[in-house]
Amino acid sequence: MRRKGVCALAALLAVLCFLSLPAVGHADAGFFSGSADYGGSYSGGSSVSGGGSYSGGGSSFNPVVIFVDDEEQAEDIWNGLILIAAVVVCVTFFVFRTRRKQQSRPRGAQPTIRQSVDPVVLRARDPNFSLPAFLEKAANDYVQMQRCWQEKDWEPMRPLLTGALYAQMERQLEELRRQGRTNYVERIAVLGTRVVEYRQDEVNDILTVEVRARIVDYTLEDVTGALVAGSRTAEKFMTYEWTYIRSKSELTPKPGEKREIHCPNCGAPLSINKSAKCEYCGQVLEAGAYDWALTAIRGISQETRGA
Repeated sequence: MRRKGVCALAALLAVLCFLSLPAVGHADAGFFSGSADYGGSYSGGSSVSGGGSYSGGGSSFNPVVIFVDDEEQAEDIWNGLILIAAVVVCVTFFVFRTRRKQQSRPRGAQPTIRQSVDPVVLRARDPNFSLPAFLEKAANDYVQMQRCWQEKDWEPMRPLLTGALYAQMERQLEELRRQGRTNYVERIAVLGTRVVEYRQDEVNDILTVEVRARIVDYTLEDVTGALVAGSRTAEKFMTYEWTYIRSKSELTPKPGEKREIHCPNCGAPLSINKSAKCEYCGQVLEAGAYDWALTAIRGISQETRGA
């Protein structure tokens, strides 16, 4: 009876913890927008990075039944379940307390936004670097990303993303194609961009940018036009953290100076406006080797207004 009670308690707490998590939906490029707001007003979420793995949209709960006939092994399992139950209680308490704090925040209140960082060290080494021009690029990249996502044509994003991030988001887009669905991202407005961190590693310059945007997003069945998720009218106010990298050996061209890029495989000149793929030999030039390339995206917040 004691063991059954512990098992039932652990299962109940696990379900409660699972239900307390924010729902994730298929929306916007990379599946950062969802059916439930997160982080309060303009705040927290999922992440995509060039080197990690990300599964967007939906969650599943698969109960597991364990059968054992060894008494010591059974005791170990129950002890493990008791430990898990204790962890779940702590997590549930933390989630509950966090949500209480968020609910106490006045509706529409803006969280503290970090001040923009002026990458002085970068400008000293790269005098032609322009912070306003870079932030304009980030805003344009965001708009282009959403358009390519909606059109389900990811190839134009190749010169703007590192290879790993490009492939990862392409796989997510392929899932939409397989399902016969289209995620529409409309009324896009970039509300602000700012550099929040500049650093270097052994190979790259690294700039982290906060991107704040307003979108309307929803998903339709391609054949029937039925609404699958989202809303045609509700506005979502999103905050992201984008991480750009560029080889430390690269410098910003002078105004009016033409950047010459050649294929590392065959030496043919490359046009990086449309694609980073050589049209002669098919070699793909890794973004970031010649210009700033997006390598990671982190969702910071979502606030939905309207219905």
